[in-house]
Amino acid sequence: MIQIADLFVMQQSIAMTDEFQGMVDFVRDGGFFTEKSMVAYLESHAPSRGFSRASIPKLININFFEDRKKGLHDGHHRTGAILLGGREFIADEEYKTSHLTYAKYEEINPVASWVTPFSPKKEVRIEDFKEYKNHVMKLFDAGRMAEGIQFVNDNRHLYVVPRTLQTVQDMIDASTLCQKSSV
Repeated sequence: MIQIADLFVMQQSIAMTDEFQGMVDFVRDGGFFTEKSMVAYLESHAPSRGFSRASIPKLININFFEDRKKGLHDGHHRTGAILLGGREFIADEEYKTSHLTYAKYEEINPVASWVTPFSPKKEVRIEDFKEYKNHVMKLFDAGRMAEGIQFVNDNRHLYVVPRTLQTVQDMIDASTLCQKSSV
């Protein structure tokens, strides 16, 4: 198990939607975000969410950096829901680990669909950069590599902002403030 307090976030905020509240309730009811529970969720929500039934759920991904710090690579919503649901840890069956260096995060890797290079020590990605990523991947898929790389380098503002928060609780607090100000 990993303590949520030991993680630093790599995303600016999370969407405080009804679906997110359902995730919090799931945890409060004793739920864990295992592959099995996520498959069941996707199968029951595929039509309303637009998911393919073949969607493969991804476990929370925690990256172990060379300085032994642990960054939350993927799974910010689930981790936030776990914390708000009253649990202070991520169970072993809810996460996987990776071991990328800080320098790797700053590289573009179209083969791995990594087109949002950033400096995890100084920056975080915004919550939703789907349109940006789709555009860049279309350029790469069309063989327009130089144009794709130039677009990434010229448009960092579409997916990254300076780091102003560190913890999952910071991210939740920032997300709640953003939600209240948009109402």
